Amino acid sequence: MSACLRGLVVFMCIAPAACGKAVDSSGGDPDAGDDGGDGEDDGSDDGTTIDAGDDGGADAGGPTQKALIIASTSNFTDATGTPVQSSFARAWFGNYQGEDCTTVLQEPECSVLDCTPVSGPAPYPEAGLIVIQVDTIDSATLTPAKNGVYNAYGASSVLFPDGAEVSVFAAGDDVPAFDIDLVAPHSIGFLGGVPTSSTPIAISAAAGHDMTWGGVASTDTVHVTLSALPDSEQVRRRVDCSLAAGVGRLFLSSAVLSLMPPGDLDFEARVQTSGMAAAGDHEVTFTAQVVARTGDSAADDWARGTMTLGD
Repeated sequence: MSACLRGLVVFMCIAPAACGKAVDSSGGDPDAGDDGGDGEDDGSDDGTTIDAGDDGGADAGGPTQKALIIASTSNFTDATGTPVQSSFARAWFGNYQGEDCTTVLQEPECSVLDCTPVSGPAPYPEAGLIVIQVDTIDSATLTPAKNGVYNAYGASSVLFPDGAEVSVFAAGDDVPAFDIDLVAPHSIGFLGGVPTSSTPIAISAAAGHDMTWGGVASTDTVHVTLSALPDSEQVRRRVDCSLAAGVGRLFLSSAVLSLMPPGDLDFEARVQTSGMAAAGDHEVTFTAQVVARTGDSAADDWARGTMTLGD
């Protein structure tokens, strides 16, 4: 349904360009890992990667700025039998938060990047009230605050179940109204090779590292990040890996791991799908992601923790 027709948003389209045209796309690859159950950044890699500044508008008359909306959820039962659920959502417009990354090494599934934080000048453009809808039920709202920075959404509950129909629509403001629909990704169960929030693992740069998983829709995308702390110049080295979930295996090669600093590295795995829409001079990406769990059943922990890299 077009954003012009959404019942909760009073908005009149006076020209076709006023409403963003949505295009479904699986395998979008933004780096945003904070499941943020309390709606705040927990200090780990919330790492939103948005191209900084104007990308030059490669297509004449096309969007020249990037925007990103993320909806993330986690759902599992820990080893004590306690249900653990959390959700997080956030929106970025006008390149007010992002990273400028340089590729150090490119492999078919993984990249090694050097990234520095960047931000555009305030105030930032707004798209008005943003509603995330799950199976026709309004489940989360995002509202712009000071200088156009959007407040984050956080909850101790599941935002969307596996395979649900998820939509995001915006009323429009500086950025015209848009509407993006997608099918939510599916949780996966790792069969080995990943840490948890309470159990780090040791890995070897010389040997490389293998991880496997199962119980996942092959159309989803698995995204894995491994990142070091920023250095004295605020440059953060990171490994980004993306591959079709149906592959069921990721090998971190010695070539990749040898470029990372030894010691503790932050690890996170998630499954995600993305859709895109053009809205005025913005190309908007909407990503729904599940912070992947470990174990071959739901009674385990999320795949997020520490890998200690040795020689």
